[in-house]
Amino acid sequence: MSLTGGSPYITIGGTHAADFSITSTPSNSIASSGSTTFEITFAPSAAGLRTATISIANDDSDENPYNYSIQGTGTVPSYCAANGNNDSFEYIGNVTLNTINNTSGQGTTSTGYSDFTAQSTTLTQGSTYPISITPVWPGTVYTEGFAVYIDYNQDYDFDDAGELVFTAGPDSISPQTGNIIIPATAPLGATRMRVIMDDINAVYGPCGTHNYGEVEDYTVTIISASGPEIDVLGSAISIANGDTTPDVSDDTDFGDVDITVGANANIFTIENTGEYPN
Repeated sequence: MSLTGGSPYITIGGTHAADFSITSTPSNSIASSGSTTFEITFAPSAAGLRTATISIANDDSDENPYNYSIQGTGTVPSYCAANGNNDSFEYIGNVTLNTINNTSGQGTTSTGYSDFTAQSTTLTQGSTYPISITPVWPGTVYTEGFAVYIDYNQDYDFDDAGELVFTAGPDSISPQTGNIIIPATAPLGATRMRVIMDDINAVYGPCGTHNYGEVEDYTVTIISASGPEIDVLGSAISIANGDTTPDVSDDTDFGDVDITVGANANIFTIENTGEYPN
């Protein structure tokens, strides 16, 4: 038997044909009692049911073309749920990271959980940022564990290497402070940051119901680092590139100097104000 027409010998049609592609083609000649295979890959462009048809032209006298339907369902990815089982005795009172400075009460979305993803800040590849988490105890001060996760590769989980970016405790220090180092290779764009406070224990993971405490989610946007940036200063004053007006204030005007015995030496500073030394 022969598959007719040109490679890949398979035609995809129907409403959502563009969501399906032929990623491995069959042989066009199939011996008696033989077989060949082909592969269809489904990559949905939208949520919901996506349908298409397969048509295979061949030299079978009564089944040419050979047609059948295919389908798949596009789903919207989401982050795992996480919350504190009880936030009556302790909760996160403040999170500060770069331009985020959020003071809040007990879980604002549900018990032990606050969705603050409408609040965001930009973080630059290769840079270091201080972070501060302030616990609140309405009554007795308890021991707490803390963890911060960032979904650097934007795959809707916090399981990849390097995505646990900060830990502290278990103790009763307030505020908890430290630094977050953004990888120089972190993909650009908006992603999720999760902050967890868990009573007594070191935080065991980014998902599920924790003991007493709270979970808060934020948005962070990773941006590219600037390259080298030159600046020249005279007498601690920046000299604009292309400046054609020497001035005594920035030492570009050397003033009056005796041509026989005089000399006037001015020191200029070259700075790299960019974020990388290359």
